[in-house]
Amino acid sequence: MVIRPSDKDLLHTWEKGQGQPLLYSNMLLLGLLYPEEDGDRLWDLPIGERDLALLHLRTLLFGEQMRSAAHCPHCGEHVEWEAKTTDLMFQELATLGQPKHFSLPVGATDTRFRLPTSRDIVHMANQNPEQRDLAFIATCAVDDIDLTQLSQAQKVAINKEMAALNPQADIQLAMVCPACGHQWSLTFDIMTYLWDEVNEWGMKMIQEVALLAKHFSWSETAILEMDRFRRDRYLETLLS
Repeated sequence: MVIRPSDKDLLHTWEKGQGQPLLYSNMLLLGLLYPEEDGDRLWDLPIGERDLALLHLRTLLFGEQMRSAAHCPHCGEHVEWEAKTTDLMFQELATLGQPKHFSLPVGATDTRFRLPTSRDIVHMANQNPEQRDLAFIATCAVDDIDLTQLSQAQKVAINKEMAALNPQADIQLAMVCPACGHQWSLTFDIMTYLWDEVNEWGMKMIQEVALLAKHFSWSETAILEMDRFRRDRYLETLLS
């Protein structure tokens, strides 16, 4: 059973993530969901499974309901949206294990592939899109592969199969502008959404700890280990 990370652990992780690239900050957060796993191993999770795990973590930390807004690409209207994390979970949260493989014919033989990971994203960061597509195929090939043998149709087939096996890697929200009626798909990025929430939570928690420490001379550890309900009651008393 997965339990909610403690406020103490979350605050420590938030502090470690400051100034880091977004991917690195989220991989630190992911470690809260798998505290007994080697953090380096989490980099080898398929991107979809990583994002699914972050959705689960978000549910544990802040609940199912999510709210945000976007601008209509047609008229610029501010459009608010709501969604539940559970509605964006398209597969079960898997236990960490061996990478899953799939096979597709390349030339005269079937070639095995695995799904892209966060580690692959880092390695491909400086390549242009065309080079990146080929590099992903080469990197994710479990068996030896000659890229010159790949037809355009085979490249498309490999990418389609990766997308089909990795549905969490591309979450689209159906949007409708209330002003002009324009409809479009909005890409939902759980890494940006969750880290923004954790940042806001971290700043608020620092203020709460400072207030309670000032009035009661409690240590940060004692405050963070206090039951959330009781801590909120102390804060209400001070602010009333």
